[in-house]
Amino acid sequence: MRAVLRWYGVFVVDGGRVVEERPFDRGTLASRLAAMTRGDWTAVDALLTDPAYGFHPPEGPDPWTVDDDADGVELPGPGAFSLDERDLRMAAAEAGRALAREALRSEDQEIIRIVEALDDLQRAHVLVDARVRDWRAISGYADTGTGPSSEALASSLASLEGARSALESELARVVASRAPNLSRLIGAEIAGRLIARARGLDRLARMPAGTIQVLGAERAFFRHLRGGGRMPKHGHLYMHPWVHRAPRNARGKAARSLAAKAAIASRADAFGGDLGNDLVESMEARSRALASGGRRP
Repeated sequence: MRAVLRWYGVFVVDGGRVVEERPFDRGTLASRLAAMTRGDWTAVDALLTDPAYGFHPPEGPDPWTVDDDADGVELPGPGAFSLDERDLRMAAAEAGRALAREALRSEDQEIIRIVEALDDLQRAHVLVDARVRDWRAISGYADTGTGPSSEALASSLASLEGARSALESELARVVASRAPNLSRLIGAEIAGRLIARARGLDRLARMPAGTIQVLGAERAFFRHLRGGGRMPKHGHLYMHPWVHRAPRNARGKAARSLAAKAAIASRADAFGGDLGNDLVESMEARSRALASGGRRP
C-alpha cells in the first residue's frame, strides 16, 4: 500500500486498485502546490508523511508535473473532481506569487538588503566626510567661517553615522537569529556579509570551504584566472582578527581553517543543529598555534 501524489489529489493504491481518494478542492489548490514546491508534504496532505503509506517525494522544480506509474493502477483524472488544466495554470501562478512573497520576506533577503544598505551608507559617509574636511580646511586657510552649508553637511554626516549604527544593530539581531552558529564563530557582520555574498544561507551551506574562503575577493579571483594576478588567500574572512592578526606567512592557513569551520557552522544553521562553542574553541587553539609558529594542535 502506498500514497501516490497528483497535482489534484492524493491516492492510496494497494493490490492493483485505488483504495482511497483524497482530491484537492479548488480553493486550496494554490497553497498545496506551493507546499509541494517547498517540500512541505504535511501541508499538502498529512498522509504523505505517514511511513505506513510509503510515499516517495518526487524530484524536480515542479513536483506536481511528475507522473509515476502508480504501480500500474489507472487513477481518476482531474475531471473526475471538477478540475482541469486551467485550474492548474491559475493555481500554479498563484503559488508562484506566494512563494515569491515568502522569499522577499525571508531573513536571508533582509540580511542581503541590510548589508547592501550598509555598503551604500559607507560610500556616502566617505564622500560627505571628505567634503566636510575639505570645506573646513579651506575655511580655516581663508580665515572664514564654515557657514551654514558646511554645518548642514556635518549634520548629514551625523545622520549617516546614526543610520549605520542602527543598521549594524539590526544586522546583528537578524544574523544571530538566522545563523547562530556562524554568528558565534565569526561575528554577525562577517557572517552577514558571507550570507549576502552567497545570496542566502542555504546557498552558503552548499559551498565548499575553498569558495567560502575567497567570498568577497571575486575580482582578485577572476583576475587570477585570467592570468593577471595571484590567487587570493581570503575575502571577507580577512576582517576577522584570527586572520588579519595572524603572522603574514600564516594568514592563508588561518583563512583556510576559518573557512572550513564556517562551512560547518553554516551547514548546521541551514539544516539544524547547535554546535555550541566547539568551533570557536577549536579555532582559538588553531590561531594560537599559528601565532607561535607551531603545527596544528
